[in-house]
Amino acid sequence: MDEITPTEAFFDRSHTYTPQVKAEDWKLTISGLVEKPQTFTLAELKMPPRTEIVGVLECAG
Repeated sequence: MDEITPTEAFFDRSHTYTPQVKAEDWKLTISGLVEKPQTFTLAELKMPPRTEIVGVLECAG
């Protein structure tokens, strides 16, 4: 048995609705107690190199 669960087999549960987001319109703003407030688009957030780690997810309920 493989130790890594494939994405398509991962259990996904939500008790609320799934928002419909237009990726080209989505932005993340970092502000408040920061030295330099910035706004990032989704494309900008996906630019850094990808890093993968193996983690454990355990249901406590």
